[in-house]
Amino acid sequence: PQDQAPIVVARGSGTSPPLRRWLTDVTAAPARGTRLTRVVPPGASRSRPAALLRAPLDARGRRVGELALLGPAGRLRASALPASFPGELGAAIDRRCDLERLERRGEVVNRLMVLLSSPHTLDTVFATFAEGIGQLVRFDAISIALLEAERGAFESFDLAAGALRGSPPPGTWTPLEGTLLERVVSTGAAVRIDDLERDESPEIGRRVFVDRGYRAVTLVPLSSGTVFGAVVVASTRPGALQDADLEVVAGLTRPLALGIERWRLAEESRRRARETHALLEAGRAVTASLDVNRTIRVVLEEARGVLGVD
Repeated sequence: PQDQAPIVVARGSGTSPPLRRWLTDVTAAPARGTRLTRVVPPGASRSRPAALLRAPLDARGRRVGELALLGPAGRLRASALPASFPGELGAAIDRRCDLERLERRGEVVNRLMVLLSSPHTLDTVFATFAEGIGQLVRFDAISIALLEAERGAFESFDLAAGALRGSPPPGTWTPLEGTLLERVVSTGAAVRIDDLERDESPEIGRRVFVDRGYRAVTLVPLSSGTVFGAVVVASTRPGALQDADLEVVAGLTRPLALGIERWRLAEESRRRARETHALLEAGRAVTASLDVNRTIRVVLEEARGVLGVD
């Protein structure tokens, strides 16, 4: 499966753990077409080799697995496998993987929507999102970049599922100009780069990932009418992130954007409430006392509460 480690299924008479490991090692290198070879598996002697028939399983132009048949030499022949069977089996496996992926994707969306129906912290939303993405897409690092348009800069939040190596600490604002996020904001569309070392994007945008050992990256916009950030998924393997991965991330990014916007609105409401309370308290202090020092102390205390400083 695209989003999981390879699955090896070994069946037959006398299938032992050593034989299973041997088959796993043998099929690690993909077969190029249907091939029949003589081999000496664990438990066999060189005087009585076995026959190994390998056939790639493809679907929609990509490799989904491999079929390996092990049997007595001379009795197992390439003609034993109908020419259409590998393609039919590959298509069936691909459809099954797609169904399972859709089920898992639906479960993740449901968890996010349940979370958004009640008061929540941004950290909780991020953790739920990261856990869900980790079940659906294979990657090495994931982060969220939130833009502050007035600053012309963004803040990055590494997620527990896989922090970007060398990311700046929380509270660090990175200038937007020249970054891949700027491209996402200007076009409103996702950006996918299969090989950062060969891509023709501006050097400054790519170098921040290349210097940290990443070769492929995908940025999916966070939007509520206008783009206010992006989900950044990176991999150390060139071409590791495909269209199907982009579709999955985009599907989960929509409820994530809703959760972030709700959190921002709640934070704005709390900030305005603090400001209103501070103004009322300052007004009371002015009208209740002619002591200038006391009035100044009250105003400073309320200002500290609004600004969140000591």
